[in-house]
Amino acid sequence: PVKPIGHCKSLAKEAGTFLAKHKILELDIERLLKVVVSQNIISVVQNASVVDTSNLQTELEPYKDMQQKIERLQAQLGDLKGKSKDTSCVSNTQNHLSQKLENANVELEF
Repeated sequence: PVKPIGHCKSLAKEAGTFLAKHKILELDIERLLKVVVSQNIISVVQNASVVDTSNLQTELEPYKDMQQKIERLQAQLGDLKGKSKDTSCVSNTQNHLSQKLENANVELEF
């Protein structure tokens, strides 16, 4: 059976909304990664001569907060991916972002 034109327009609008949300989440993750890496570099530079590790847990709290926010955004991205019929583009983007997160996490491990 032939679908009405209105149905096709509705699907196109839904796809456009999905892509817009996906792009926003992608940009949020990119921004957070830059912040985490920048904070890590600043922390290393500031503490280069400090050997005392007693404050390490306190110093790592901001990184944990950022990591939790990144994980929440990844979960949202995964939810959006699950709602999409054509996930090849989303899957590639998510894999790319996951690789970036792994690289950032490796840098965060002192």
